[in-house]
Amino acid sequence: MALIDGNSDGQRGLTEAEAAILRSELANDPAGRGYAGKDAPTQADLINGSWVTDNPPPATVARPALMQGDILVLTSRLQAKHAGAKLQGQALPDGLAYVIDTLLPSVSKQVSMDLTDPDVQEMMGALEQAGLLTQDEITALTTQPDPAWVAQTVHASRASELFTAPPLTITVADIEGLAQ
Repeated sequence: MALIDGNSDGQRGLTEAEAAILRSELANDPAGRGYAGKDAPTQADLINGSWVTDNPPPATVARPALMQGDILVLTSRLQAKHAGAKLQGQALPDGLAYVIDTLLPSVSKQVSMDLTDPDVQEMMGALEQAGLLTQDEITALTTQPDPAWVAQTVHASRASELFTAPPLTITVADIEGLAQ
């Protein structure tokens, strides 16, 4: 049966508490293992076997800096929007026109841009206020997926999650014994 404890047959049955946990697990299936309608051998395989679950999409974290490729994308996007505004006869405030015409071309040659710099943050805000960048574009530039995120979680077995001390391997006899 479930656990070796030194009896002459080397195994013991489930305690009342363990049986109650197993009964609840098979009836409610909180981990979605698919016990319902399965025979005892299949249920034993499901509860003892490892499985993989997909994790929710990653959260984002602040990006500390824009790298040169990102700076080039930002510069190109802003210059294109500025040129479009000029063609339509719309003028930008002098400060923003200076940023786009003079500073951004020189910034685009930089290896990186520190996004924690208050001046850079102020510039991003001004570009948004002028309608040259949307909040979504700023978010895309200033955040990145959490590097600690993993796509899937591998679970050793549902039995090891339920019966941690001591760990159990659930047998067909354990499952069939619940009906008695």
